[in-house]
Amino acid sequence: MYCTKCGNKLSPNDNFCAKCGESITSPKNISKKDLSIKVNDKISKDKEKSEKPAATSAKKTLDANNLQKESLKTVEKNNNSKKTKIIAGSISGGVIAILAIIFLLSNFFNYSIFHFFGAGSSQWQFNKKIKEPIVAVSGSEDITLGEIEEHGVSVYIPAQTFDSQTPVTLSHPEKALIVDKDSFVPFGKPVSIKSSGRQARLNRPVSVTLSIENVKRDRTGAIYIANLNEKDSWDYIVPDEIDLKNRRVTFKTHHLGTYGLVNLKKEKLIDEFVLQRSVKQWAELNLEVEAGWARDSMVEEILRDKLAIKDEKIIEAVTRAVDSDCPESKLVAAMVDRDVSMFIESISLSAAKFIPEFVEPAILKEAIDNAARKPWAADSSAAVLEALAQEDLPQATMLLMDGIASSYIMDWGGLALYFFLFYNTSIWDSREIEKAYEVFKNGSQDDNPLWGYRAAAGDFDHLWSQMKSAAEEIIYNEMITAFGLEGESLFNIETEERNEFSESLKDMIKKQFEDRLKQEEEIVRIKDRNKNMIELLGNKGLLKIGSSN
Repeated sequence: MYCTKCGNKLSPNDNFCAKCGESITSPKNISKKDLSIKVNDKISKDKEKSEKPAATSAKKTLDANNLQKESLKTVEKNNNSKKTKIIAGSISGGVIAILAIIFLLSNFFNYSIFHFFGAGSSQWQFNKKIKEPIVAVSGSEDITLGEIEEHGVSVYIPAQTFDSQTPVTLSHPEKALIVDKDSFVPFGKPVSIKSSGRQARLNRPVSVTLSIENVKRDRTGAIYIANLNEKDSWDYIVPDEIDLKNRRVTFKTHHLGTYGLVNLKKEKLIDEFVLQRSVKQWAELNLEVEAGWARDSMVEEILRDKLAIKDEKIIEAVTRAVDSDCPESKLVAAMVDRDVSMFIESISLSAAKFIPEFVEPAILKEAIDNAARKPWAADSSAAVLEALAQEDLPQATMLLMDGIASSYIMDWGGLALYFFLFYNTSIWDSREIEKAYEVFKNGSQDDNPLWGYRAAAGDFDHLWSQMKSAAEEIIYNEMITAFGLEGESLFNIETEERNEFSESLKDMIKKQFEDRLKQEEEIVRIKDRNKNMIELLGNKGLLKIGSSN
């Protein structure tokens, strides 16, 4: 604001001009033209009244002209500032109006608005097909929530999934889902499955089917289920079935939560693969150590107990020869496949090849003759003794080793089965095992029960008791492999034997958890090597990302 008499700049609270004393009774905006007239009028009056020399008059005129120019500049600057504020205000008002309209429309059409939260994240965008939450009570009968055609999701909950009758709610997530754009591209409609009550881990796995929508390119190998965990970070589940023809994806879960279909990006696919592969490599390296120990123990037992050869030099020489002929890598393959026969026969046949080389013929002949008359060699006794009669020691040794292998396979029975279970590496294929290990490593307490677990770090027994359906599924799959049975046939196994099997499997998983916790640094080194190898292959154009489902 400026003085209407002299053009001096005024403060909003001024009642008088500090320069000319003019009363400020009605502050108002002054245009350039009005101010120019006022100033020029003031200059003219000053010239007429002036009685000073011409030089002084000229100086006053110059000062007045400068005042006019400065005043005009000030007014122009002030008016430009006001114009800017008016424009900015108009734009802000327009934006607010547009946002208000979008907000109203989004509420009207049940549409989630897409927002950006930094360079690497955004909000999941989707149309809501479940207008109102769907609620049903899970109890002694199977139930299904949602219709795939109407709601884009169907949730099958078996009977006895919970310890008692429990209401379950199916809806879309209430809070905004922040998407990690560097890891995946979301598509379809995320769903939230919640239960009332404290039980978070399920007695039976729940099956969820989601419809595939709004995906421009179907890359089967990249379709995953994203699960928002209790720490507001994403976990990824490999679907059990991807039906591109009917555009449906089905998966199982052992705890309820928020789920959605995603297209996992190449970098994240590689990260997931490297983690799983590195852990299995670590487990297989440990398996080689155990396989070598088992091989050496078996060779020593054959020589000491079956052939009654006590010479330490002979035992060491035969053991070293078998070590070279029957390497750990070969035995690990048998252990991974749970092939007890291949494991034992590989060692016994290798021993049969080298025993005649390091044992003197007379000593070996006597040892074989005595062994062939033992009860455990009854099936091969006649053939062994006939080969001895023909002085064919290599053949007699080979026949005797066949008998020893057969007796081991029969006599070891549950012990051999337990041994192979104890060093089973396939458990790390299970994402549920990986989750359980993370809880074993870091703990999961009441204030933040990750994946529904409530267990302190290192408390495996408490953790195992909460695995429930995840543990049952692992036991079931291992029994199929171990006994060669499936479905109803498994129930023919004696209860005591089933319980022993379950306890053995539990002990095996506990030991591998403990071993892994001690050797995390080694797994990190394996991961780094794998990442470097993948990067090298990628740079050379030799890496191809295929289906991981």
